[in-house]
Amino acid sequence: MAGVVNASAITQNALKIIALAKILDIPIIVTEQNSKVFGATLPEIKTALENRYQPLEKLYFSSFGIDTFVSRLREINKKQLLIVGIETHICIAQTALDAVANGYSVHVAQDAVSARAEFDHKIGIKKMRKGGVIPCTAEIAIYDLLESAGTDSFKKALPLLKKK
Repeated sequence: MAGVVNASAITQNALKIIALAKILDIPIIVTEQNSKVFGATLPEIKTALENRYQPLEKLYFSSFGIDTFVSRLREINKKQLLIVGIETHICIAQTALDAVANGYSVHVAQDAVSARAEFDHKIGIKKMRKGGVIPCTAEIAIYDLLESAGTDSFKKALPLLKKK
């Protein structure tokens, strides 16, 4: 995350999405791009993931370049993906566009992705939109996933929605 634009805000928004995924028992797949060179997942993200932190190491920019990622997606058997992480114009864009090409409905939380340069982030977002990726924010994703107020899940998620 060194040098990533808005790294703190990106991290906080990713943490909100992780917290909601845990509340709703939504599967999470973690990938790490060449962690020996770029470093592993941030400690606060690892902590939030708890036993769900089982990263898939990759050298391909798109997660679809690794068989274990594709196998996990098949096991999960869902056709919608919500993607967060870095870098917008490289790993996020290539994974999102490959997912669309493979028949997935793909949402990218634009306030939970970033890059080392703001311009690359913006162009990556534009590229994904043109390719059929659905833009959202962490808050939009949370409300979309909750679907309704007054539920136990909503009550558990309420503190996430109050954090800005």
